[in-house]
Amino acid sequence: MSGNVLGQAHGRQRGTSDRILTHAIRVFILEEKINPSEYSRLCDLAKQLGAVVCTDRRDANMLLTGIRAPKRIEMHTSAEERDFMPILKAEWLDECARENKSLAFEGFLAWQPRRVREQGPTAQCCVCDSDATPTPSSPSFIPSREASPAPTWTNSEYAVCRATPLRSTWNQALVEELELLRTHRRLAHDVHSELAYLRAASAVKAVPHSLATTSHADLRQIKGIGPKMATTIRQFYEEGYIPEARIIRSDPAVQTMLSFMKLYGIGPRTAERAYNEGCRTLEDVTRRCKTDLSARLGPATSLTLLPDLSQLIPRDQVESIAAAILHTLQSMVPDAQATIAGSFRRGKAASGDVDMVISGTTSNSASSILCSLVQALQRLGRVTHILSVPRQEDHREVDVAEVYLPLQNDTVQPFLHGRAVPSMSVICGDGPRPEAFPYVLLT
Repeated sequence: MSGNVLGQAHGRQRGTSDRILTHAIRVFILEEKINPSEYSRLCDLAKQLGAVVCTDRRDANMLLTGIRAPKRIEMHTSAEERDFMPILKAEWLDECARENKSLAFEGFLAWQPRRVREQGPTAQCCVCDSDATPTPSSPSFIPSREASPAPTWTNSEYAVCRATPLRSTWNQALVEELELLRTHRRLAHDVHSELAYLRAASAVKAVPHSLATTSHADLRQIKGIGPKMATTIRQFYEEGYIPEARIIRSDPAVQTMLSFMKLYGIGPRTAERAYNEGCRTLEDVTRRCKTDLSARLGPATSLTLLPDLSQLIPRDQVESIAAAILHTLQSMVPDAQATIAGSFRRGKAASGDVDMVISGTTSNSASSILCSLVQALQRLGRVTHILSVPRQEDHREVDVAEVYLPLQNDTVQPFLHGRAVPSMSVICGDGPRPEAFPYVLLT
């Protein structure tokens, strides 16, 4: 493969603000039935529209062809390409240019795929229940602010100035498409486009009504939605999906790299590098020490932990884990209090880790308390692997300890319910007084 599987485009002739297609679309043009001058024209047009033209078909996620006969298409394509990849008539490019937008594939399919990979949400209005549930009410925890009636919608460009639910009651299917495009832009290191989709998804979630019949002009009045995003939203409701999002979902390279990013310590650049070096499974990445976990614990141990680290923690277990950790800490700092933060506080039904903000006072340093907490959890059998822990003599503003909580079957603190808990990071920051440690983040 050429290594340009994300389409971090070379030679795109349009700027990011006016391109019709994007680098998520990686085109390979079949030369059969297309004369050389027409082939060159199509290549130039694809680049001008913003797509990436692949010289290696293994890098492509879309085929364009001048062939019409199904038998001839079978001769020039593989079974996997026919089953999963959009194979479109070359006219699709010209029509996209004429309409000045990325068109839906229907009407341009040169081959009807027998199977489709898992597709995303389609445009429909549905009422979605929020995943949010109350935070712990135990006296050990500082209760979160009680929910208040939904305020009147505020059309602000600043997310902090408007109430935004975890899930949109009216436009969640659209939000999921926009989030997918945002994730792809992050993977492709396209920061400006990533922020645009992030703002748009946040704005759409806050809107207290369906956007299915909202005009292009009215969409543009919503802060966070520009002209191109308004066109994308209208296309979603008119066509039932966003073509680019459908390509991303059926793109095995992108899906593989996204799965890598679910691993502890794997970001977009590492995921791309691992893929380009031949990794195709989580086991491949772990064996080659591409993760922080495998670099610190070794591939064998990391592979053993991998199934547990891939699981999410239900809310009730997050509460139990936090309560057990706080109970241990209170044996050292009696006035310690805690609030669960992170995705739990945002209302998610399950979390990848446990985030806690803990406050209390002690005559010892923050790093000393942090080390003592980790050691106490070790003695109790709650911690089996330590990825990192600060030295007690360190006096940094932020101390980080990363540990792994194993499976517990005892009845004293049965908070794991038969499964292991993903890695936990502990961040402890010193306050204005040496004896205070007002912030501890456990993940």
